[in-house]
Amino acid sequence: MDKDEKRMMKAPGFVLRVSVSIVAFFGLIIFYIVWLFFYAGTFDIYQNIAIFLVSILAFIAIMGAMWASWGMKYGDKRCEKDNSKGTGGSEKSSKNNNKNSSGKKRKRTSKKK
Repeated sequence: MDKDEKRMMKAPGFVLRVSVSIVAFFGLIIFYIVWLFFYAGTFDIYQNIAIFLVSILAFIAIMGAMWASWGMKYGDKRCEKDNSKGTGGSEKSSKNNNKNSSGKKRKRTSKKK
């Protein structure tokens, strides 16, 4: 784990979001178990499928809303650091940028005004 990843894990709200994600996942599993044992028998198959799909969509919406705000806040900073290091794209293509068509290294010339 590098310094950027450690810094990301110490960012405000990261641990809370991970904890809520874990609790919400197990809450969804518990909901399914309770639903299947106590309530599913009174509904037909299409209503049970609808409950299943709605609960999945609600879970995805909660996770998306929770993590999107964190991603917008901290994702840009991480992308900028990756791009400044040259690892934002393909590392192979960034290494080959200094070679001409014959495979020899080009001389770097600075433009003077």
